[in-house]
Amino acid sequence: MVLTSTLSLSEALDRGLNLLQTRALRGACAVAAVNTTKSTWKVRTRRATVVLSWMCVWLSGCDAWPGGSDLRVEGATPYVRCLADEPPADGVKRVGGARIRTRNGAIAIEGLRAPVTVAAFAGPGFEPPAKTALEAIAAARPQLLLMLGGVGDTPAIAASTLAALAGLPVPTLILAGGRDSPNRIQRALEGLKAGQADRITDVTTSTSVSIGGDTFIPVAGSLGGHYALDAEACGYGESDLRSRAANDVLPAKSRRWLLAWEAPASDGEAAVAHVGGGVELGSAPLGELARALGARGGLFAWPEVQVLRPSAGAHRRAALGVSHADFQLVVPRLSGPAIERSDGSRVAPGFALLRLDSPGLSLLSAHALQ
Repeated sequence: MVLTSTLSLSEALDRGLNLLQTRALRGACAVAAVNTTKSTWKVRTRRATVVLSWMCVWLSGCDAWPGGSDLRVEGATPYVRCLADEPPADGVKRVGGARIRTRNGAIAIEGLRAPVTVAAFAGPGFEPPAKTALEAIAAARPQLLLMLGGVGDTPAIAASTLAALAGLPVPTLILAGGRDSPNRIQRALEGLKAGQADRITDVTTSTSVSIGGDTFIPVAGSLGGHYALDAEACGYGESDLRSRAANDVLPAKSRRWLLAWEAPASDGEAAVAHVGGGVELGSAPLGELARALGARGGLFAWPEVQVLRPSAGAHRRAALGVSHADFQLVVPRLSGPAIERSDGSRVAPGFALLRLDSPGLSLLSAHALQ
């Protein structure tokens, strides 16, 4: 398969320079960490080492994952096992009329009007959302925002992205994608202004997100870290998914959905990651998890070549405005260049306006921003 870049020359150069700077600083951080253990150094040298270590943090060039070494996976595509990390802390917060409660890793969102309208999208990663995109989302008046990956390829972009979304008066859920560093997201959340941080909820390490009788199962990153930009990005292994399936603590009577950056593999001509001709781009282990947990539908951000092709299960397309309990969709990218789908058609950046009701999920409209 030949992959082509949609970046402009300036974007490509900027990203290349940023990658070089990040790797250089990460190397400096590693040297500093090693040198702090050498007790024979003079005080002046140790002070320089400490200063260098703090520079790494202040410059936000080292997205070092603070978790244990058992969360890191080395190899050709190193990544961080986000599914195995500690769940978010217990707590309760309010955003408008919504109450968001976290307990034992499970998030429950209460107070939303039925049917619930959701604006769902992915971020491009290489730029924050434009003002026009935020205005279009506000005009659609969703009750909930859902961002599936692409939070920001650099600390500055991640911070700008979350600050922009936090300016909207509705709760926003974010899930780390295959390029996202969970530590970068955490630092961006910590940098939000007082009163805005509660509007953003990171579900990357959550076990579930419940809205009424519906339970969404978050799976951050990609299988084996295949789309990671660096060793700090989210990924998962088959053992992580088997562990999630074996420890099923989800509400027994709830309707279940996958909430993942990467779509699952499934047999059928209308499957969410099936591009025709027998080519399946989804994650087979993720498909097994969905079947094990009884999650018939879901929302995803990859593969982009299947963007905005809603399906009801693996064998039929879903009509606009018609809800299904097995609804599946690859959401669009909020900004950036148009996406070329597998049939050659092009989809402008924007967001999907969804409805969650008694029959299931449906696509109400696709809002193009170009």
